[in-house]
Amino acid sequence: MKKIKLFFILIVTINICLSAQKDSIYTDLELAFQNPQNVKILILKNKKLYQLPSDIGLLENLEILNLKRNKLTSLPSSIVNCKNLIKIDLSYNKFTTFPIILKELPRLKDLNLYHNELEYLPSEIGEFISLEKLDLGENHLTELPQQIKDLSNTLKELNLRLNVISLKHQKEIREKYLPNTKIYFSAPCNCDL
Repeated sequence: MKKIKLFFILIVTINICLSAQKDSIYTDLELAFQNPQNVKILILKNKKLYQLPSDIGLLENLEILNLKRNKLTSLPSSIVNCKNLIKIDLSYNKFTTFPIILKELPRLKDLNLYHNELEYLPSEIGEFISLEKLDLGENHLTELPQQIKDLSNTLKELNLRLNVISLKHQKEIREKYLPNTKIYFSAPCNCDL
């Protein structure tokens, strides 16, 4: 009988936790702005957004922001008010410059910029001190700045697939800049020829 009661209590607890989590997930900006303190996860993928409203800064408890497959080229400065952001997905957008403003987010661990139009990384990349995972695959990068080595103690995973980075520079990144990071490159390209 005790086992049945414990099992019932466990089921009720799990349902309460799942319900509470569901209440913090939003897929609509208007609804999110009606309950800004409740928003922990905001999923706005495939919304054809060209810009994010500056009111995004009102979502101070936001932890995960998914903006995948939009038309974004920049982020509003108010995003720095979202100090609890841990993960941002900006993949499949139109960024031509790296969103340096995100260095102001002290808890940011996972940044996805896969399939954008980045041609270079700024030296400020070294200031993203809490970053653990960075996806820069399928951009137009040919090299990384030396300052990336400032992330060698925190960055665990780096995707550089489908960029044109020479074998020589790939070796330099692996051995000198980020020896403790799992790095993904595309099949070797002898780009030095």
